[in-house]
Amino acid sequence: MSQWCARRGRAVGALLTLEQGWALAQAWFTDPRRPGWRRKPLAAMAALIRAQALDGPFWALPELGEP
Repeated sequence: MSQWCARRGRAVGALLTLEQGWALAQAWFTDPRRPGWRRKPLAAMAALIRAQALDGPFWALPELGEP
């Protein structure tokens, strides 16, 4: 990945494994058609991101005041 980016003059962006992506998607996306469904609060969304050991500016939620 870093060689591909270097050859094209691009910075390496946020990376995650397939396992991290799948676990995050399963926890993040719920069925809004279910009775009583509510969007997760930002703090809960931030906890889901942290649970997958994802950090850095790409994963920060500005509404929480995270860098």
